[in-house]
Amino acid sequence: MGYEGQLEGSEGYKVMSWKGAELTVARYIGHVAIGTTADAISSSLQEKGVEVMDLIPLPTKHDRFLSFKLIIKRSQLSIIENEQFWPEGVVVGRFWTAKSPPSD
Repeated sequence: MGYEGQLEGSEGYKVMSWKGAELTVARYIGHVAIGTTADAISSSLQEKGVEVMDLIPLPTKHDRFLSFKLIIKRSQLSIIENEQFWPEGVVVGRFWTAKSPPSD
């Protein structure tokens, strides 16, 4: 669902023929067990009603766990922010890099 553009004219507001893109947010998913695939995580999230826009494996400096960058619709953020949503031990937080400010 996008956001309809509107312009104010002499006849009031008119609905335009284009829409803005759905807002997305990025989240860090860490401390995922070795051997877990992005497909398995994505499927699990979709079964719980979360539309995964992208799930990117992140490089790690060690081999104790896996980390991912998750991109979802901003409207679904409240679903994944519940601690009970995730398997025990999985860490979820804002995704950011040293070159960019944190995402919402």
